[in-house]
Amino acid sequence: MVNRFLGSIVAAVSTVCICIALLMPVSTVNAQANEEGLVGPFDAVYFDRTVDNPHKIRETVPSIAIQFDGHDGFQGIKANRFAASWSGFVSFDRPVTKLVQVSQGHAKTRIKINGTVVYEGGSNAEFEHAFAPGEHLVEVFHINNWHTVEFKVTIQDKIRLFSANELASQFTALQQRPRDLVYFGLYGSRSKDLSVNIDLSEHLEGAVVWLDSYEAIDWTFRRDPGIRAVVIAAYTPGSRVIGLDGNVPVFHTRDTLDVRSKPKTRCTCSGAVFHCENQGRWAALEERLYERTGAQITAIAAESSAESLRPEAFDQALRKAIAVDAEKVKQAEAACKKRRNPDFDTLFENQ
Repeated sequence: MVNRFLGSIVAAVSTVCICIALLMPVSTVNAQANEEGLVGPFDAVYFDRTVDNPHKIRETVPSIAIQFDGHDGFQGIKANRFAASWSGFVSFDRPVTKLVQVSQGHAKTRIKINGTVVYEGGSNAEFEHAFAPGEHLVEVFHINNWHTVEFKVTIQDKIRLFSANELASQFTALQQRPRDLVYFGLYGSRSKDLSVNIDLSEHLEGAVVWLDSYEAIDWTFRRDPGIRAVVIAAYTPGSRVIGLDGNVPVFHTRDTLDVRSKPKTRCTCSGAVFHCENQGRWAALEERLYERTGAQITAIAAESSAESLRPEAFDQALRKAIAVDAEKVKQAEAACKKRRNPDFDTLFENQ
């Protein structure tokens, strides 16, 4: 499903909810449109949960999402003291069933819809909720218990998760099978609202876009050059695309390829144990993408985290860098293996 931001919606009057000083939503400005209605915006309240009568920071946001580094904090609030609440309306023209996705770290969350608790827990979660026609109040309460904050609640159409083989079948069935693929890889977003802006201005019309991440991300396209299809590969639930034409097929999978850095594998040899963080991922990326989509990778952007991404050409120079890296890993592993399983007699006879 593709969500679009509406330019202007008439504001409504707000009221105050007593529970944790949660604000009721004041308007539908910046609400996210879908096929059946509107989602948001949401009034957010942030505060230090360890302080009596804390100062509350309030803002209106288009989505329920926040992340910040524990070292920097958020407007004076440390991550391990952070609590927040969001309140907003969703509105639908007809009966619909939506997928509600929760992405969180060491934290706990409660979600209410029309005053009824529909979720409470401390882990990632996905569940479906049936909405009747009309307006519905969504309230989210969040308590963080970690040195960083990364939290997102997504309400979107139901999705199907495809395996690698099922993805290959889907791309084979496309009327015009794409030839080119652009790959984006991140661990997570660096933006406060967990969005990442994608720049495809210099790349081919009709390409497949592969969006690979560990954390949930709102992948936001400022321009659509005529994308043929999108694959969202994410470990954590809640990723989606914003800003594309509604006819662009979007395939979801947990089959992440995990290339989220430059082609320089980090390896360690501890005793005789050899370990690499990204071993084999860069070297196998081109083949694995082709197996799943039938398209050749032509451009790539891979970072640990980012607010925006612009791909570079996947050319012979980059292929050479990948090959050099793979050879260095091979040599390092061979050197490490020499330390493994020494002979007792040889090792101890001269002791």
